[in-house]
Amino acid sequence: MVLVAAAAVLIIGGPFLAVRMASDGTGGTGGTVAEEEYGGPAKAAFQLMPASDKVSGTDPATQVTATIGVEKTAWGSHVVLELGHLKGPLRCSLVAVGRSGEQQTVATWAVGPWGYGIPDSPHESARSPLYLHGGAALQPAEVDHYEVRTLDGKALVDVPA
Repeated sequence: MVLVAAAAVLIIGGPFLAVRMASDGTGGTGGTVAEEEYGGPAKAAFQLMPASDKVSGTDPATQVTATIGVEKTAWGSHVVLELGHLKGPLRCSLVAVGRSGEQQTVATWAVGPWGYGIPDSPHESARSPLYLHGGAALQPAEVDHYEVRTLDGKALVDVPA
Protein backbone atom coordinates (compact mmCIF):
# COMPACT_ATOMS: atom_id res chain seq x y z
CA MET A 1 0.00 0.00 0.00
CA VAL A 2 2.88 2.38 0.85
CA LEU A 3 4.54 1.72 -2.49
CA VAL A 4 1.28 2.41 -4.36
CA ALA A 5 0.88 5.69 -2.49
CA ALA A 6 4.49 6.68 -3.19
CA ALA A 7 3.99 5.86 -6.89
CA ALA A 8 0.87 8.03 -6.94
CA VAL A 9 2.81 10.91 -5.40
CA LEU A 10 5.49 10.54 -8.08
CA ILE A 11 2.99 10.33 -10.94
CA ILE A 12 0.96 13.30 -9.77
CA GLY A 13 3.81 15.36 -8.35
CA GLY A 14 6.54 14.52 -10.87
CA PRO A 15 5.57 17.07 -13.52
CA PHE A 16 5.06 19.72 -10.83
CA LEU A 17 8.50 19.04 -9.38
CA ALA A 18 10.15 19.20 -12.79
CA VAL A 19 8.71 22.66 -13.43
CA ARG A 20 9.55 24.03 -9.96
CA MET A 21 13.33 23.38 -9.95
CA ALA A 22 15.03 26.14 -7.93
CA SER A 23 17.83 26.66 -5.44
CA ASP A 24 16.93 27.82 -1.94
CA GLY A 25 19.59 30.57 -2.21
CA THR A 26 21.20 29.66 1.14
CA GLY A 27 23.70 27.08 -0.04
CA GLY A 28 21.13 24.33 0.43
CA THR A 29 20.66 21.27 -1.68
CA GLY A 30 19.47 23.06 -4.79
CA GLY A 31 16.65 20.52 -4.99
CA THR A 32 13.13 21.32 -5.98
CA VAL A 33 11.08 23.81 -4.03
CA ALA A 34 8.37 21.22 -3.44
CA GLU A 35 10.82 18.64 -2.11
CA GLU A 36 12.42 21.11 0.27
CA GLU A 37 9.11 22.48 1.52
CA TYR A 38 7.19 19.21 1.75
CA GLY A 39 9.73 16.38 1.89
CA GLY A 40 8.72 14.83 -1.43
CA PRO A 41 7.80 11.18 -1.91
CA ALA A 42 9.93 9.99 1.02
CA LYS A 43 7.89 12.10 3.47
CA ALA A 44 4.65 10.82 1.95
CA ALA A 45 5.83 7.21 2.30
CA PHE A 46 6.95 7.90 5.88
CA GLN A 47 3.59 9.39 6.84
CA LEU A 48 1.68 6.46 5.32
CA MET A 49 3.60 3.84 7.30
CA PRO A 50 1.81 2.73 10.45
CA ALA A 51 3.44 3.65 13.76
CA SER A 52 3.85 -0.06 14.50
CA ASP A 53 6.34 -0.26 11.59
CA LYS A 54 8.51 2.59 12.95
CA VAL A 55 11.37 2.70 15.45
CA SER A 56 13.20 5.75 16.83
CA GLY A 57 16.43 6.70 18.47
CA THR A 58 18.35 9.75 19.70
CA ASP A 59 22.08 9.86 20.22
CA PRO A 60 22.92 11.47 23.58
CA ALA A 61 26.21 12.92 22.30
CA THR A 62 25.19 14.25 18.87
CA GLN A 63 21.49 14.89 19.70
CA VAL A 64 20.64 13.58 16.20
CA THR A 65 17.18 12.00 16.15
CA ALA A 66 16.04 9.33 13.72
CA THR A 67 12.79 7.53 13.10
CA ILE A 68 12.89 4.63 10.67
CA GLY A 69 9.89 3.04 9.00
CA VAL A 70 10.38 -0.42 7.53
CA GLU A 71 8.23 -2.34 5.08
CA LYS A 72 8.88 -5.99 4.23
CA THR A 73 9.15 -6.64 0.48
CA ALA A 74 9.87 -9.67 -1.67
CA TRP A 75 13.38 -8.32 -2.35
CA GLY A 76 14.20 -7.26 1.25
CA SER A 77 13.21 -4.10 3.12
CA HIS A 78 11.89 -0.72 1.99
CA VAL A 79 13.30 1.74 4.55
CA VAL A 80 12.11 5.32 5.12
CA LEU A 81 14.07 7.70 7.36
CA GLU A 82 13.13 10.92 9.18
CA LEU A 83 16.15 12.77 10.63
CA GLY A 84 16.31 15.77 12.94
CA HIS A 85 18.95 17.86 14.73
CA LEU A 86 21.40 17.11 11.92
CA LYS A 87 23.90 19.95 11.49
CA GLY A 88 25.88 20.32 8.28
CA PRO A 89 27.79 20.31 6.16
CA LEU A 90 28.13 16.53 6.13
CA ARG A 91 27.98 13.52 3.83
CA CYS A 92 26.08 10.68 5.46
CA SER A 93 24.78 7.15 5.05
CA LEU A 94 22.10 4.95 6.54
CA VAL A 95 23.33 1.40 7.08
CA ALA A 96 21.27 -1.66 7.98
CA VAL A 97 23.30 -3.95 10.25
CA GLY A 98 22.17 -7.56 10.15
CA ARG A 99 22.01 -9.92 13.12
CA SER A 100 24.98 -11.73 11.53
CA GLY A 101 27.01 -8.49 11.45
CA GLU A 102 26.50 -7.98 7.71
CA GLN A 103 26.21 -4.30 6.75
CA GLN A 104 24.19 -2.96 3.83
CA THR A 105 24.02 0.69 2.81
CA VAL A 106 20.39 1.78 2.47
CA ALA A 107 21.08 5.36 1.28
CA THR A 108 23.69 8.13 1.18
CA TRP A 109 23.10 11.89 1.07
CA ALA A 110 24.69 15.30 1.61
CA VAL A 111 23.66 17.74 4.33
CA GLY A 112 23.93 21.42 3.42
CA PRO A 113 25.58 23.93 5.76
CA TRP A 114 22.35 24.72 7.63
CA GLY A 115 21.36 21.13 8.38
CA TYR A 116 17.93 19.55 8.87
CA GLY A 117 15.45 19.45 11.73
CA ILE A 118 17.01 22.32 13.66
CA PRO A 119 13.94 23.94 15.29
CA ASP A 120 15.63 27.24 16.20
CA SER A 121 17.58 27.65 12.94
CA PRO A 122 17.51 31.12 11.38
CA HIS A 123 17.10 29.35 8.02
CA GLU A 124 13.50 28.26 7.51
CA SER A 125 14.44 25.33 5.25
CA ALA A 126 16.67 23.89 7.99
CA ARG A 127 13.81 23.68 10.52
CA SER A 128 12.16 20.71 8.79
CA PRO A 129 13.47 17.17 9.19
CA LEU A 130 15.13 15.31 6.35
CA TYR A 131 13.12 12.50 4.76
CA LEU A 132 14.66 9.89 2.50
CA HIS A 133 14.17 6.29 1.58
CA GLY A 134 16.02 3.35 0.14
CA GLY A 135 16.24 -0.38 0.39
CA ALA A 136 18.25 -3.27 1.74
CA ALA A 137 18.36 -6.90 0.64
CA LEU A 138 17.93 -7.95 4.28
CA GLN A 139 14.41 -8.84 5.42
CA PRO A 140 13.24 -6.75 8.43
CA ALA A 141 13.61 -9.75 10.78
CA GLU A 142 17.27 -10.10 9.72
CA VAL A 143 18.17 -6.53 10.78
CA ASP A 144 19.60 -5.93 14.26
CA HIS A 145 19.82 -2.13 14.04
CA TYR A 146 20.31 0.83 11.73
CA GLU A 147 23.22 3.26 11.87
CA VAL A 148 23.29 6.83 10.58
CA ARG A 149 26.91 7.84 10.14
CA THR A 150 29.11 10.18 8.18
CA LEU A 151 30.82 8.72 5.13
CA ASP A 152 34.10 8.82 7.04
CA GLY A 153 32.61 6.59 9.76
CA LYS A 154 31.56 8.98 12.57
CA ALA A 155 28.44 7.62 14.31
CA LEU A 156 25.52 10.08 14.42
CA VAL A 157 22.68 7.89 15.75
CA ASP A 158 21.84 4.17 16.08
CA VAL A 159 18.26 2.91 15.92
CA PRO A 160 17.29 -0.59 17.07
CA ALA A 161 15.35 -2.66 14.54
